[in-house]
Amino acid sequence: MQNFLVSIDNDDVILCEEGLCDMNCTSSCSKEFCQLANIILNEENLMLPKDPMEARNLYLSLINHIDNL
Repeated sequence: MQNFLVSIDNDDVILCEEGLCDMNCTSSCSKEFCQLANIILNEENLMLPKDPMEARNLYLSLINHIDNL
């Protein structure tokens, strides 16, 4: 199995958590998108991601739900 671990700066992690992992619309997405995403998260019992793979899966799930509206 190949190891894909890379070194990261803790400040980058904190910046990412504050700007991208917060569903309170502090990132560059629109207020309407955040509201819609929060509705989908609640209705589908989805959780905020804890790692990049979960973030990818959450993104794909949200896009799929929005496409099917």
